[in-house]
Amino acid sequence: MKLFYVIVGVAGSPFPVDIEPSETVGDLTKAIKKENKCRFKHVDAYDLQLYLAKKDKGNGAWLTEDDVATVRDDAVFQTYKLMKPTLFLNNTEICGESINQCDVHVLVKAPMRLPTIHQLHYRHFTVGSVDIRTKKSMTFDPPPLVRFWRALQGDRTEFKADAVLTLPEGTFLLGNPMLGSRIYIRHCYPRLWQVCLKMINDEAMNTPHLVILGNPGIGKTYFGYVILWLLARSGNTVVYESRVCHRRFLFSQDMVVQGSKKDFIEILEQTTTYYVVDGVEPRYYSAKTILLTSPQREVWYEFNKDDCRSCYMPVWSRDEVLTCRELMYSDIPESVVQDCFRRWGGIPRYVLHYATAGGRQQWLEKAMENITLDSLMDACGDLYENPSEESLHLLHYRVTKEFNTDYFDFASQYVLEEVYRRLYNHNKKKLLEFIDKSGWVGAAAVLRDHLFEVYTVAASLTDEDGDGVAVEQFKANKLL
Repeated sequence: MKLFYVIVGVAGSPFPVDIEPSETVGDLTKAIKKENKCRFKHVDAYDLQLYLAKKDKGNGAWLTEDDVATVRDDAVFQTYKLMKPTLFLNNTEICGESINQCDVHVLVKAPMRLPTIHQLHYRHFTVGSVDIRTKKSMTFDPPPLVRFWRALQGDRTEFKADAVLTLPEGTFLLGNPMLGSRIYIRHCYPRLWQVCLKMINDEAMNTPHLVILGNPGIGKTYFGYVILWLLARSGNTVVYESRVCHRRFLFSQDMVVQGSKKDFIEILEQTTTYYVVDGVEPRYYSAKTILLTSPQREVWYEFNKDDCRSCYMPVWSRDEVLTCRELMYSDIPESVVQDCFRRWGGIPRYVLHYATAGGRQQWLEKAMENITLDSLMDACGDLYENPSEESLHLLHYRVTKEFNTDYFDFASQYVLEEVYRRLYNHNKKKLLEFIDKSGWVGAAAVLRDHLFEVYTVAASLTDEDGDGVAVEQFKANKLL
């Protein structure tokens, strides 16, 4: 039979190809490559993607020659159905109705533009107007990363609270199946992104660098993926670097390159480039740089000194946790999530992702195991310098609507009361003297106010004005 195909992004009329109905889509791919030896000289057949040229993901009408001009390169995978290589061409999915020879039957999506043989020979390639030296550490257009970047470029999910960005089947964040293929849009993400753009584009302040801090496990890494998505849709060039991946990725409109942590210097010195860094100390470049990290001094402190501003991401609200559970973790009973939230507060890593991981759930108790008033005061004082992982389980940054930090809260009422109980049992006199003193300032004053809150409740439950608080009385009144 004769089929007509269009190469997406290539001007001209549909091209015909003759093939037997008993052949597969994979065979059709090889036939199309053979018909385009020059065009696809450096592209393997398996890197070509064929889409059924029917509107509405294969449920609508065949495309006509006049429709071809409306096919957008960045939205093919969202609008048209990918043809599986193992599918036979006489399958009802393709030939369920008579094929009109005036129609277009197949859309061919080639990989993003690769460097030419000339460029590789002279050890350079071009992104925009910037020449970049080619190195052995670089891999051009790795298919999993290409699928990820294409998906971001073409996705038109509305950027609003409680939306879920879902990548196409078989496409994963950064091309890594371990990272999944969905992102929940937190309530703070749209406003935080506007703050980011305002800060790094503020010519008066001249601060093209930004640090986003916050408690571990609240979605900073996934906000980094959201930033990639938004920049992909805007056609920006981005270099992404991650502590977990130990490498850099260059994403441009028509190319994806994987490299080492020392690559892409030329493009990073461009003020139009975005440099998104997750959990590792960034190098200083002219690019607009956004560092997302937990408050580990060795990662962010030095970078934050020059031409840089900072802001904080808040922990999750109960509504966010429950909505995300319904949308993405529906296999976990709501009662389990509610109980985890009661203990951990708004940390989805432990409230959702590790909700049923008994070993991880015990980490909260371990963080309180040997707590004393002195160690707690040290933790509060270190919260903005170099906090320990254990202290960040117990203390959450209190974040304003402008994404500034306003001292801290305890992770939950459960943690506050459990800490109070342990301090009381360890050294009752020292605790009550600390609470009784009103001259504390800074973090110590905030800590005193939190502990005083429990003290006043305890005092109302005893005849000893708080001095004889019994754990049993707390439990009886559902305070513990």
